[in-house]
Amino acid sequence: MTEQKQKQKLQKGKSYITVVGNAKVSEFTFSGNKDSKTSDYQYKRLNLGIETTKGNVVYGEAMGGYSPSQNYPIKARTEAGENVDISWADRLNESIVGTLNKFSTINVGLVRIGDAPEGEEEDKRKLDVKRFLSFYDAHDYIQEHLVDGTMIMAKGSYAFQNYKEEDQKKFEITDIFLSKTADGEGFANFVQTVLIDEDSFNPKTSMKDAKETGEIMISARAVDYVSKIDGKKVGMNMTFALPISVKINKENPEMTTKIVNNLFKLKKGKIREITLEGQIFEGYEQSEVSDKDIQISKDVQELIDMGLYSKEEAKEKMTVRGNKVSKLLFTRPFILKDKDDATKLKMDSSDDKYVPEDLFVDIEAKEETTTDLGGTSEESSNDTGENWLMDLGLE
Repeated sequence: MTEQKQKQKLQKGKSYITVVGNAKVSEFTFSGNKDSKTSDYQYKRLNLGIETTKGNVVYGEAMGGYSPSQNYPIKARTEAGENVDISWADRLNESIVGTLNKFSTINVGLVRIGDAPEGEEEDKRKLDVKRFLSFYDAHDYIQEHLVDGTMIMAKGSYAFQNYKEEDQKKFEITDIFLSKTADGEGFANFVQTVLIDEDSFNPKTSMKDAKETGEIMISARAVDYVSKIDGKKVGMNMTFALPISVKINKENPEMTTKIVNNLFKLKKGKIREITLEGQIFEGYEQSEVSDKDIQISKDVQELIDMGLYSKEEAKEKMTVRGNKVSKLLFTRPFILKDKDDATKLKMDSSDDKYVPEDLFVDIEAKEETTTDLGGTSEESSNDTGENWLMDLGLE
């Protein structure tokens, strides 16, 4: 009798999100203290829009809270790499928080202190970075110091859930700082580990769609921890759909074909784990006319001659808002040092880690998986787990 091969448990890979832009603070940004409808859980929530460029607003979320009746410790890790449990009562103890590594805390730098270096501008002053173990406490500090329109940098990662049979992603903020530059255009970048199989890229259908959109769609999947589904305990890692767009190089389309074939075209039965870098677009496409298409009337030209308008401002008036978009645009694969040879660099990818059967998780088996300390489950922390909207009865 043939021995059945044990399935490889799915593991979360890298997920780093960096967004720089103008904070969009409104009456809906900060929730204040809220009570769960189904338990004694108390929480505070942030829903912050960050406008990176005109028409592109990336929303990030953060949430933290506690249950008085269930005093779970907060999981953290020290600078020395030691795993520690910290009681809710000690979460604000600076002598404890100061021993933890930065990935165990929420880091907020919205106030500058001291003097700027000689010859430098005021925005080059040192940031006063506050560290919090729970967003429940960070909420009030951010609300006090974050001003609408301020140029900020927010960092975090993607979290995933399935809601009403649709896979959804959200940007979970862990760090907020004043940007190094007080003005100028921002950006939204991602580094994300995904899984690719033989169906992720279909040359016939993908290239047909690409003729209309100018982009090739890759049907990738990301791994994340799931605590519950429809109120039923799961407690394991699962995969979620995460489409990735690859923009066609109009000047050299053959190069795009080569990139897509090398990275995303797989043989039957193969699974590739690969980490990608790219840009995040959330908002509306902006279509600008070229200089040759702008027809300036005599009246407007006189305004320009008098210095009341510039030609660039006139061109901006011609910008047309297009369709609403939400996409991750691939720029390149992520590279890192070879762990076996520090003098070499390699792509962060593997074709040998998984087989197709590993991607299908048997929920009934309720297998337990080890999760990163950066994520929280309701069994291990007073902070919320991944499916917090459903857990709190908010959706």
